[in-house]
Amino acid sequence: MKVKVLNAAPESMRLLMEDTEPSYANALRRVLVSDVPKMAIEDVEFHLGPIRAEDGKEYESVSPLFDEMIAHRLGLVPIPTDLGLYNRREDCPTCHGEGCPNCTIIYSVNKRGPGIVTSGDLEPIGDAKLRPADQKIPIVKLGDGQAMLVYATAVVPSKCASSDANLVPLLARFAIVFLTTLYFAFAVRS
Repeated sequence: MKVKVLNAAPESMRLLMEDTEPSYANALRRVLVSDVPKMAIEDVEFHLGPIRAEDGKEYESVSPLFDEMIAHRLGLVPIPTDLGLYNRREDCPTCHGEGCPNCTIIYSVNKRGPGIVTSGDLEPIGDAKLRPADQKIPIVKLGDGQAMLVYATAVVPSKCASSDANLVPLLARFAIVFLTTLYFAFAVRS
């Protein structure tokens, strides 16, 4: 098997695998998806009840989707990860798993309708450089009079959580390039 790096960037990589079987390419894809440590939103708290704006207008904290669906969509948003700064919560020497700035990032979403809540509306409490890189991922569409006030906690998932769908750290896909010889083009993006 030959592996050639076609393109490498800080957030993505393209590989070309030659002289191998589809099962090996799929095994590499599965390892990349399950074993690369990345921050992910694990806990979401929703504010329930009326929300009063600065102008006195009152909004209702409801949306057309169930809270569980919104929490799942927030969990799919790629969160910037610096493993030199953050520990897994269960391995954190500072808080011993209770949650602290060394192992968690807290985000807030405060949006009033009408409009679409996107990943760009995730505001990190603290350092602004922790905003999601992809600002255009849609979460939910709010109607007139609707609002969303949410606090979300991101952590580096434990090893056993890596198979959880909402904690998948990256996208890894491959395609057969030429049918005569087995070439697999990989695209990996965090």
